[in-house]
Amino acid sequence: MDDSLAKRATGLAIACAIVLAALFAPPFGGLAREGMLALGLLCGAVALWVCGTLPTGVTGLCATVLLFALGAVDSFGEAFSGYTTLNVWFILAVFCMTAIMQRSSLGLRLARRLVDLAGASSRRLVFAFMWVSAIVSTVMTDAGAAVVTMGIAVAVLNSLGVEKGRSNLGRCLLLGITFASFIGGFATPVSHALNVVGSGLYQQATGQAVNFLEWTAVGVPLMFVMLPVTWFFLTRAFPPEEIDGATVRRAVDEAVSVGAWSAVDTKALTFVIAMPAAWIASSFVPNADPTVVTIIGLALMFLPGIDLLDWKFFSGCVNWNVFLMLGGIMCLGNAIQSTGCAEFFSSIFMGWGIMDMDPFAVMLLVAFAVYALQTVLPVAPAFLTLLLPLLVPYAQAAGISPLVPVLVMCSLLAGNFLLPLNPNSVVTYGEGYYSFTDMLRGGWAAAIVHVVAVVAASFAVTGLFWP
Repeated sequence: MDDSLAKRATGLAIACAIVLAALFAPPFGGLAREGMLALGLLCGAVALWVCGTLPTGVTGLCATVLLFALGAVDSFGEAFSGYTTLNVWFILAVFCMTAIMQRSSLGLRLARRLVDLAGASSRRLVFAFMWVSAIVSTVMTDAGAAVVTMGIAVAVLNSLGVEKGRSNLGRCLLLGITFASFIGGFATPVSHALNVVGSGLYQQATGQAVNFLEWTAVGVPLMFVMLPVTWFFLTRAFPPEEIDGATVRRAVDEAVSVGAWSAVDTKALTFVIAMPAAWIASSFVPNADPTVVTIIGLALMFLPGIDLLDWKFFSGCVNWNVFLMLGGIMCLGNAIQSTGCAEFFSSIFMGWGIMDMDPFAVMLLVAFAVYALQTVLPVAPAFLTLLLPLLVPYAQAAGISPLVPVLVMCSLLAGNFLLPLNPNSVVTYGEGYYSFTDMLRGGWAAAIVHVVAVVAASFAVTGLFWP
């Protein structure tokens, strides 16, 4: 049996054992049988996700069906209630932004322009590629942004003749692109699927939708702070060798073939500007939820005369695995809430004496602990589903905005600066320009700053909105 098959089989065995234990175990400490089943199914899904036993979306569907089949919830409709939430349909609709970025040359033109500005400075070149990765990841999936930016960077490195594993410029470019995609992916509540999960769990716990402006008031300034901080530590850890500016420009010209500005580019740019403006405006207009705005924007892209997208192209850009997994997570989250499982663990969490501690210190300790865990166990959606039902009630009881733990967890779980175990870093790591120890050496200082900065920014900004 090869290693991959063994790992998948191990995940299946662990998941089955967890679910069977939850099914036959007696009620424990006030946690009803239904709550134990919901928790067991969530933990079983985590085992399948970690081991890659099934596609992540299929795992989400299976867990949802079992919620009803095993009796954790009373009806099939209740089991699948997560798939009817606005957040799930939002993630489907927002793939329109990924589609128009792929349909147009906007991302490539941005890359060319910033690389031109970098000139013959290798440090500025790294900074330019980091900005491309971050900006593109605010309007399309961060993994997609990393792939697009990496393609251009690798072409430049090949033209310069750098040696994989030995070039500091190669290390800085690939690590910088990876780190920047994490940072840009948190900038808005629509930048990353994880942000949508967090927004949905926040709405389940509080009954209120996430305020788009409040989120961006934390995410965008954090991006402008963390990009130069991360670049500074990265280029100090691995001082990039000098480059020939003319060679770089030729390499970019060969890698980035954009042609003349087209009607598609004009339409795409219009939507790239209009959609974020509409999302921000939705914070002030009753019933103008970002999901509604996005679906309307998606429909406009198909209108006769605009024809920016067609269904075949759009459906090819949709990550159905993410859509199905997100729906499954929301279903599990609903079950965790409705069965009393969240309330049970919240009472235990509150009983640890944390109400006597300063809320900032509590969130900082939790943030560092979660960051350490997700470094070696990269199952961010599961961490959100388990932690937010505990942390949001804590925030309300402590008198701080319940959005604080959502912002902190979504930012820190979006990616990792220490080990290449999440999808974005796996993509760039596979190119062979940096090692596990390179990532740890280049990212540890930025990781510490990131944790402190996001906690501080979340407290500072939400305090302006929270009465």
